[in-house]
Amino acid sequence: MKQTAIYIVGIFLCLSLVGCGVSHRASRASSSGELGAEAYSESRLRTLLSAPSQRKTLRGAMTVDLQLGRENFSSRVNTTIVQGEGIYWSVVPFPLVEAGRVWFTPSGVTVVDRIHGRYAEATNRELSDYLGFPLGYTEIEALLTGQPFLPEAAREHSVKALVYRVHEGGGAELAGNIQSSSSGDGVAYTFRWSFSKEGFPELFDVWHKDAAKGRIFALRYRPNTESEGVLPALTEFFLGKDLNASPKLIIDWTRVQPYTGSVPSLTPHIKDSYKRIAVSDLLRTLAK
Repeated sequence: MKQTAIYIVGIFLCLSLVGCGVSHRASRASSSGELGAEAYSESRLRTLLSAPSQRKTLRGAMTVDLQLGRENFSSRVNTTIVQGEGIYWSVVPFPLVEAGRVWFTPSGVTVVDRIHGRYAEATNRELSDYLGFPLGYTEIEALLTGQPFLPEAAREHSVKALVYRVHEGGGAELAGNIQSSSSGDGVAYTFRWSFSKEGFPELFDVWHKDAAKGRIFALRYRPNTESEGVLPALTEFFLGKDLNASPKLIIDWTRVQPYTGSVPSLTPHIKDSYKRIAVSDLLRTLAK
């Protein structure tokens, strides 16, 4: 039971560590299907990537499945999301057993392991240094909830640097390149958003610009066709090239709904007796 709980808590930290703004490799332009962004209506681009005009509070119980090769784990996670301000998760793998808590805020991420009385914290600057490119709360929230956005590094450049491709059978892709500025090594990445013919985001993935190095990570989304809510039905998170291989994290959002009551504090609360450990130590424990 303890091992299951630790895996569930830890994968959230892993997700936050790799979940910065980003996506897949742009395809070569074709004369009929791929357009430079200057030919792609600027108003359409703004609409596609605009932030919600009204921030909402969402609450409910997610179901989270973690697939690690031959081992699969599942847990209920009670969540509160205040758009633009913070995300709180309470991991409850078994009735009356809270294994951990996770806070995503504009300051960074905090993960509490209640089973072993310890916690790990990382600022957004530390996450950016770890990843090699800028990471902010806005990007984390957007990735988890399937809200299209441009990585900060991409927003700093002209819209003309983007490539918008329309598929003959419906659907579209928006892709571009970003270059690491936080690590100083100039590492370049390629990102992509893929949209269904109905306009729903389907995939967001990030590749090394050197295609031979492959995909870094991806998030795949399944739209919630039974509700006009702001969340997808499912978010699937993958590490590496293969979208069908482990490790894979699946979040079911269907029971998370808009909430109009009083909002609990999104400030992390940690017991004085808990031991702080490094993020690397927590990840090392999870890998055992």
